[in-house]
Amino acid sequence: MERKRSQAAKAMERKSMNPKVPMTKEQKEVTDWLKKNVPTKKTKFLQSHIVDYFTGSKAVDLLLQASPWALSSSKAKLEEKKEGELVFQTREQTVEYLDNLLRFKMFHRAKKIPVTQKDKDEKIPLYKLDRVRRMRRSEEEKIEKEKESEKESEKSERSEEEKVETGEEKGEKGEKKKRKIRLDMHLEQIYVDSTDAYVWLYDPIPWYYWILGGMICAVVILFCLFPLWPRKIRHISGWISFASVCCMIGVIGLACVKYLIFALLYLLSGWKLRFWFLPNLTKDVSFLCSFWPLYDYTYTGEVTAMDEEDDDPSTAPGKVQDDSDSNESGKSTFEIIEKNKLE
Repeated sequence: MERKRSQAAKAMERKSMNPKVPMTKEQKEVTDWLKKNVPTKKTKFLQSHIVDYFTGSKAVDLLLQASPWALSSSKAKLEEKKEGELVFQTREQTVEYLDNLLRFKMFHRAKKIPVTQKDKDEKIPLYKLDRVRRMRRSEEEKIEKEKESEKESEKSERSEEEKVETGEEKGEKGEKKKRKIRLDMHLEQIYVDSTDAYVWLYDPIPWYYWILGGMICAVVILFCLFPLWPRKIRHISGWISFASVCCMIGVIGLACVKYLIFALLYLLSGWKLRFWFLPNLTKDVSFLCSFWPLYDYTYTGEVTAMDEEDDDPSTAPGKVQDDSDSNESGKSTFEIIEKNKLE
């Protein structure tokens, strides 16, 4: 009786969401491999934060077919298999193993909720909602009219064979659009071999994070030991810090001058000239690109006739005219000279 009770207690402990036994090294390896290889998608969870989720059946397929613990892989051949080595042979065994990982809170089961048009309209402010609905109606009407006109033209122009071909093409193109979904917590936290969504909770820290964290700690400790540095190094570091502060102040001053010049020219031109000095200075670009080009401008006023003539390439200085135009001008001047001589 006592033995049966202990076995039942162990089974209940396995099924509980708070197992007392820690994860084994093998379970961590399987979880890490799944995290790197299983295809994931992103969506909102409870309309708040974006999460990565995967489909339950795809994870089972991967472990059975392409994982290092699959029966077909060289590592997990039954002939070379050691005692206690993990081998995924059936779907039921794989589902049970993934269910254990779920209880270790590597991921959790979620419920898919399709996003309807009503949910999208709730996010739009009330003063914009009517205008958005009108635009949608007008767009739908235009699409319907275009479809009707296309159908009529196809009926009149195409033959029966072409209609069959176009019908096949439409069947291929007319696939259902993927509906957007959001996720919610599922009440039954079990692993099922189906299309249910499972949200990743396992988020390992990459190795380079530890290196960067150690370097930051070392730099902070070095700065705390600044009084113990040699005198020359302290003087050099002081000058470097002074130069960096001056550089920052210079960039901020240039940004102020940039906006001041823009405001003055914009007001003096009657809201027609937008002149930017160092236009990329405050943009998210590289250090050298932020200082090039030197200026940029746009003019929205009327252009005078003189400006149009200057912009004409035919009247530009150094431009060679056509031979016909030069011959006609030469003839006209020659006739004028002959008339003056006769007079």
